[in-house]
Amino acid sequence: MNKTMNLAVALLLSCSAVQAAEWKYAWKIPSAQPALSATVCPFLYGKNWGYAFEIDDGPVEVRTFTAGFFAGYQWNDAPPGVSGGRDHPIVGSVAVIGCAVGANSTLLSWDQIKELIDMGWGVANHSYYHLGHTWGDPPRLLSREELREDLFWSQAMIGRKTGLGRAPTHMVYPNGYPAYSDYFEEFGLRSGSLVCGPGGRNFSDPKFDLKMIDRTFMDEGNWNTWMKSEPMAGYPEDGGPVPNDQLILDFTHSISSDPQTPNYQRWQKRMETIISRYGKTGSNDFWNAPAEQIINYKLAADKAEVHVDGNGITVRLPDDIPGSALTLQINNVPPNAALAPPEGGVLYQKGSTVWLTTPVIGKPGSPLPDPSIKCIFKGPAGEYAFEKPEKLAGVLVKHFGQGEELLVKAEIESPDGKAETMATYTLPNAWANGTILLPALPNKPAPLVKKVTVTQDKRINEMEVWVVE
Repeated sequence: MNKTMNLAVALLLSCSAVQAAEWKYAWKIPSAQPALSATVCPFLYGKNWGYAFEIDDGPVEVRTFTAGFFAGYQWNDAPPGVSGGRDHPIVGSVAVIGCAVGANSTLLSWDQIKELIDMGWGVANHSYYHLGHTWGDPPRLLSREELREDLFWSQAMIGRKTGLGRAPTHMVYPNGYPAYSDYFEEFGLRSGSLVCGPGGRNFSDPKFDLKMIDRTFMDEGNWNTWMKSEPMAGYPEDGGPVPNDQLILDFTHSISSDPQTPNYQRWQKRMETIISRYGKTGSNDFWNAPAEQIINYKLAADKAEVHVDGNGITVRLPDDIPGSALTLQINNVPPNAALAPPEGGVLYQKGSTVWLTTPVIGKPGSPLPDPSIKCIFKGPAGEYAFEKPEKLAGVLVKHFGQGEELLVKAEIESPDGKAETMATYTLPNAWANGTILLPALPNKPAPLVKKVTVTQDKRINEMEVWVVE
């Protein structure tokens, strides 16, 4: 259980971040026989498996209902078999479509997404336009240029508009279209999930593929058809996941807020069963977090270098992986060594075993796409003249309502007065509200301009001008 440091026994403890990917915890413990040893636990807090879920497309109900519904269920961070522990609300990830955020009252705004982040929720990349798919006649296959443009802008928008300053490392494939994975490395993504993902969800399986993680299909109609309405669909019949190296990843587009509906009642039963079987009144062996955090923990755990002796512990992570907290299991600690939890971390002790959870080591997420961009104007669509010439990354144009098909253009003027069309987008007559891209980056160099003009129309009411920092 958690213990407060006993200064009277002359144990000196300190912890500090030495550099971005190194963390130290210092103590003075007499030499133990056998010697101290430390390993990185398979999951945070010494748990045996992880539970995560993803809500696709960013519906406003995630903020107005779903987050509160899940917060009513609590998991406990004590290692299995250890008493005490802190309770935490169940959280998930919202998979956002860049062009749809804030488009209307049924979809999350960026401010609401920020609120979810403050509540512990994660944000997954669900593409900018949600267009590609392999099904249908004909399928909609995206070109290399379309995929790169989509990932550059969706990663940049999530990082900038959430205020995180970092981009997601996890993608929920739109329409189950995995072609984006060919460009993950370029844009800082590490993992992807889809229904019937052939990569499975067992981290220790030699066939496991981070880019093809399987999700349990929980949408209303498909739950009835595929899962035969079983509240515990996706769990082994013996009642629990395979011990160690296991991720249960659920997915849905919405959860009903009406307690009388079968949808609500099935989710209620699912959560009650998970908590009763695997929470602190059961085996207490699961960790809940956004899928990205669970995946990045595993990446960090595999790469971490740990040194432990009577003077303390040092943990190092390579700079090229997303940062993560880590839980270390330390053996052969004198039972009377009253240790304090580190700042930003957690410590549990049972007999001669200590579970020490660090704060985040390194930086979570990925760097924003290169080159870094910023918004310098947000206002009425039309003409914008720069105070001084800037490298123009692109223009975001908000539109609303339906009408005839419209060719939207971004016309630019260079410092020497040369005029040209930087980008175009054909707005279909069937579209309603959203945000379209008129970009230069990443497929063309950012032009140096002194003025940009966007097509004016009754359907277009706002634009954002983005430049290279």
